[in-house]
Amino acid sequence: SKVIGFDFLKELNSITYFSNGAKDNGVVLFKHNANIERLVAIIKLDKHHRSTTYGQETIHGVGKGKDRTYICFPNKGLAILAPKRGLTHQAIDVLGGEDSLKSLPTCLHDAQDIDQSLLLIGYGDLTDLEGDFEDSDLQKHLSKVCATMSEESREIRMNLQATALNNQSSEHIENAAKGIMSMIAMSKDPNENYMRFIDAIQIRRDSVNIEGNFRMGVDKLLEIMDPSIEAIDLELLD
Repeated sequence: SKVIGFDFLKELNSITYFSNGAKDNGVVLFKHNANIERLVAIIKLDKHHRSTTYGQETIHGVGKGKDRTYICFPNKGLAILAPKRGLTHQAIDVLGGEDSLKSLPTCLHDAQDIDQSLLLIGYGDLTDLEGDFEDSDLQKHLSKVCATMSEESREIRMNLQATALNNQSSEHIENAAKGIMSMIAMSKDPNENYMRFIDAIQIRRDSVNIEGNFRMGVDKLLEIMDPSIEAIDLELLD
C-alpha cells in the first residue's frame, strides 16, 4: 500500500466485473474511498501514461501493448478499468444513464432487499456469452445463472438460481445435483465434512427454474475448511 498509495483492505469496498465472454471485452468497476489525487499522481508515474478526455471525464492510459489499461474516476468513490478506451467510454455512458441497459434480473432485484451484508453477487446470461462459452454444455442446458453470498449473525448464506432452456433440462440438472448428494450420503464410509455440507444444502425446482440454498455458521465453515484454525478468532466478518 505504501508503493501504490492504496490500502486494499481499508479503501476497497466492492468489485464488479461484467463482460460478454469475449477476450479483452470486459470492464471492472471499483467502489472505493481512496484519495483519487494520490492515485492519479502514482498513475502518471508510468512512462507510457497518456490521458485523454471523454465528455467531462479524464481517461488515463497506462502500460503498453497487450497490457495497456485504461482507468477513469467518474466520481469520488468509483473507478473504471478496461483493456480498451472504447469500453471505458461505454461504461461511462452506462453509469451516466446515457446508454441502454437490460432490465435488472429478478434475482438481483431480490438481492437489493436482503438485510444482511452481501459479500458476493454474480449474474450470467449464457445466451449472450461468446468465445470459449460457445457450444459449451452449459449453454446446451442453461440460459441464466445468478448467485449471491451473504453473511448474517455469523452465518454464511449462499443462493444459486438457474434458468434452464426447457423443463427436461431443469429436471436433469435437479436430478443430477440430488443424485450426487445421495451417492455421497450412501457411500460406505461417508466423509463427515461432506455430510455437513450436504445437510446445509436445499435444492428445489419450479418448471425451468432451479434454486439451491446453503446455510452454515462461519465458525463451522472455517473449521471444515481448515481444522487448525478452529481455535482462532479471525473476526473476518465482524
